[in-house]
This record gives sequence, C-alpha cells and structure tokens, in this order.
Amino acid sequence: PVVGGLLNALRLRAPQTAEHSLRVADLATELGTRMGLNAAGVKMVRTAALLHDIGRLTLPDVILNSTGALSDADWELIRRHPRNAFEMLNGLVPPEVANVVLTHHEHLDGTGYPSQLSGDQIPLPARMVLVCDAYDAMISHRLYRSAKSSSTAIQELFAATDNQLDRDVVVAFAEMMEEERANVIELPLSQAG
Repeated sequence: PVVGGLLNALRLRAPQTAEHSLRVADLATELGTRMGLNAAGVKMVRTAALLHDIGRLTLPDVILNSTGALSDADWELIRRHPRNAFEMLNGLVPPEVANVVLTHHEHLDGTGYPSQLSGDQIPLPARMVLVCDAYDAMISHRLYRSAKSSSTAIQELFAATDNQLDRDVVVAFAEMMEEERANVIELPLSQAG
C-alpha cells in the first residue's frame, strides 16, 4: 500500500515521471533476474526502481515541469532528490530499498550524487537502477530533445562504463535488450494494422 500510494502521488504531480518509474522498474526486474538475484533481490530492486524518483515530489513545480535550461541552483535542488526520497522512505520500506533509492545516482568514479560514493560502496542494485534509468531517459522523448534509438542509447551506456556505470551491468543489460529485439516478430506493413 505504501509503494502504491507514493506512486499515485507521483502520478498526480508528475505523470511522466511516474510512467518513467514504471518502465525503469520493468527493466530493473528483468535485469535483476538476468544477473542472478534471488526472488527477494528481484522484488527489492523492482521496488527501489519504482520509487527511485519519488524524491522529485519535493521539487518546486517550476523545476519539475521545466522544459528549458535549469540554473545551477535548480540542479542543486534536483541533486537532493535521492536524499529527500531516502528521508521520505525511511521506516516505510525495507532499509535496503531506501538505500538503493539514495544511491541510484552515484557513479563508479565518485562523481555522482548525493554522497560521491565510488566502486563497491554503491550497492549492485543501485548500479542496476542507474543503468535502467539512464536508458529509459535516453529513449524517451522530452520537450527539450528527441528520443534516441535503443542502439544509440546502449552505445552511450557503454561509453559511460568504468567511469559512471558498472561494465558488468551494462553488458548484461545490452544482452537482455538484444535478446528482446531478437524475440520481436516483424510483421509486414500490410499485416501490422
């Protein structure tokens, strides 16, 4: 009930962010299974992915709905959303879920936020959510930019490995997406409608 209530609040305030969270959760669930997490681990990473942007509820509407360039002060507020989410979730969800939400914008090289963690200081599920989050953000249309193709997005994920992203996670994600693409049956246009 807590997760559903928070997602409903996000859906009311920022419908695109809520839909993004659902897509990221679906990707993270599949990736968790692929990377060998047990059932409890897959459920945990799914819950964390569903809630990864819940801290955006604390952002002013002018930032949440912005279509233009953001100021440094705006970015500072955005960089606080993982910590705000952690504080919102503390005691409402299992601690490991709240910790993944807190750390999902940390980068392997320590350049992420909010705590500049690096390497193995970042939980594997958070590294998985980051890859799924980045991929979905790239392939989604935004008012300020066009959506990228899946293959371009995956190339960009690989370009960010070893400094921002975990190479093993990106490789598993790319293999997962390649298998999905191979399983799609292409219909001739005359049959597709």
